[in-house]
Amino acid sequence: MKRIIFTSLLIVGFSLGLVGSTLNAANPEFTTIQARLMIAIATDNNETVHQIVGENPHILNASLPEGKTFLMIAAQAGNKTVVDLCIENSADLTAQDDKKLTAAKYAGQCGHTDLQRQILTTLLKQRNPPTNSSASAAASAAASDPRPLIRLDGVEFQLTNAISNNHIDNVRLLIQHNPSLIFQPLPTGVTFLMMAADKGYYEITDFLLKQGAFPNSANDEGLTALMLAARANHKDVVDLLIKNGANLNTTDKKGHTAFWHASNNGHKALAQKILYKVSSEHELDKQSKAVDGCDTKMQATVELRKALEQKKPVQDVIAALEKGASPDVQLSGKNALIVSAGMGRIDYVVALLKYNADPFISHDGRDAIMAAKECGRRDICRIISAARKFNNEDLYKKLTNRDHQ
Repeated sequence: MKRIIFTSLLIVGFSLGLVGSTLNAANPEFTTIQARLMIAIATDNNETVHQIVGENPHILNASLPEGKTFLMIAAQAGNKTVVDLCIENSADLTAQDDKKLTAAKYAGQCGHTDLQRQILTTLLKQRNPPTNSSASAAASAAASDPRPLIRLDGVEFQLTNAISNNHIDNVRLLIQHNPSLIFQPLPTGVTFLMMAADKGYYEITDFLLKQGAFPNSANDEGLTALMLAARANHKDVVDLLIKNGANLNTTDKKGHTAFWHASNNGHKALAQKILYKVSSEHELDKQSKAVDGCDTKMQATVELRKALEQKKPVQDVIAALEKGASPDVQLSGKNALIVSAGMGRIDYVVALLKYNADPFISHDGRDAIMAAKECGRRDICRIISAARKFNNEDLYKKLTNRDHQ
C-alpha cells in the first residue's frame, strides 16, 4: 500500500514538472524517458530501469523538478538496486535539491539507514582511497590504545574514524549530512568536540565550534574538551577553546580543573599560562563575558527542555527559542517535535517549526506525524506534512494569518 501511494505521489509530482517543462519548451522526448524511469524506480521494476539507463546513461545525473536526481528518488524509495546502479554509473553523490538535501539525507529521513551508510561510505572512499600503510597504522594505533572500545554503527562510526584520522574534509561532509551529531554524545558522554580536542586537531576543533558545539560539555567523568586538551599539552587547542568560551574554573568529578590536568601531567608552561588567565582580573572578566555569550544557546536549550517537560505555556517555549535554543533538543532520547506532537500540543509544534525544527527526524522508526496520529491529532499531522513541503517560516506565517482570520 505504501509503495502504491509513493508511486502516485511521484506521478503527480512529475506531472506538475512536465507542465512546467512544456511551458519552457523543454525536450518532450527526454521528459518522457524521465517519467518512465521515475515510475520504474517507484514500482521496483528494475528490469526497465536497467534498460533505460543502458540506453541513456547520462540520465542518472539529470536535474528533475525541485532539483532532485534519480539517486535521491531511489534513496527515498529504498530501492537498493537502483542506488547500486547509480553508484556504478558515477552518479553525483553530493548533488543537492532545492531544499539543500542530498540522497544520503533522504535515505536517512526515510529510515533506509543501510542505503545512507552505503552512499556516505562510497563518497568517503572516493575522497580518501585506503592505503595499506594507513590501514596498518590505524590497526597499530587501535591495538596500543588502552581505552575501552566504543561500539558504534553507521554515521557515528564514520565521524569517529574521520576525527581519529584528522580528515577534516570527511568531518565536514558527515556533519553536513547529519548536523545533529554536533550535539550528540556517545555512550560514555564523550562528544566529537572532545575527541578532536583530545587529539589536538586544531582545524577540526575550530570547525566543530563554529558549527555550534558546546565547549563546556562534560563526559561521564566530568572531563571537558579543555581539560582533555590541557592534559595532552595541546596549547593551540587550549587557546582556541578559551577564546570560544571554555570555562577555566570548571572541575571534573574529582574536583580537578584544566590547570590541574596540565600541571599534573608535567606541562608546566601550559599550566602557568592557564593559571595566569584565571588569576588575571582582566582576563577573568574577558573570559566571563565570553562564557556568558557562548553559553547563552546552551542555557536557552536547557530552558526549552524544561518548558517542554513541565508543559509550560507556549510563551516560555518561544522565549527559549528566541534566545537560540536548539529546536531539535532531545527529551528522554526523543526529538522535541516528536514529543510535542505526541502530547497533542499544536502550539508547541507550530513554535518549533517556526524556528526550523527538522520535520523529518525520526527515532526508532517513529516520526512526529506518527506520534500525532497515535494521539488522534490529524490537524498536527497536516501541519507537519506541510512543513515538509514548505519553508518553515512561510508555513508559520500562513498558520498565523489563518488563525487571525
